[in-house]
Amino acid sequence: KISDTIDIFYSGNPTIHVGGTKTLKVNIPDIVDWSIESEIGATIIPNGNTARVKCPNNNSFVDKTITIKATVGNSVGECILTVTGGL
Repeated sequence: KISDTIDIFYSGNPTIHVGGTKTLKVNIPDIVDWSIESEIGATIIPNGNTARVKCPNNNSFVDKTITIKATVGNSVGECILTVTGGL
């Protein structure tokens, strides 16, 4: 088996508010390599097996997506968050 899939967990729906943050978690005790792919300048703050994603506060980013990947060895997980309007 070349790779396993890592499950990424979060509360609620796979969305993030404009200007908001969302915490993601994997249930793996190993060192997790978090990465983010975003055309809107979203940032990620990794902290072990959790990571906090922050979305810029710009309403033109509504309906854009942010892709977060968690990698441990040959295993990888992917989470796609869709940006929603502010609160």
